[in-house]
Amino acid sequence: MKEILKSFQHWLAEQWAALQKLELAPDWLNILKRAWSVRLMSAAFVLEALGMLLETVGAFTGDVVSLALRFVALCLVFAAFAARFAYQTGVSKEVGD
Repeated sequence: MKEILKSFQHWLAEQWAALQKLELAPDWLNILKRAWSVRLMSAAFVLEALGMLLETVGAFTGDVVSLALRFVALCLVFAAFAARFAYQTGVSKEVGD
């Protein structure tokens, strides 16, 4: 168990070091305003938060609504993943730029 914990701590330290090296793109504000992946991930976040909030206050009488919210959120995350790799006019740069 100690070996697993030590290995995890080492991995976590490596991830933290890599995270500290990250830099925002020079046009991050343009990306935030125009990228579909950001919009879709934001919508998925809102749906997940709404689902958790409504479950917490007991607003659901059944699991169907909760499951539907989570399924739509999952679809939005998948669409965001696909949009992240698609060429987006006004955001993406041409190859060779």
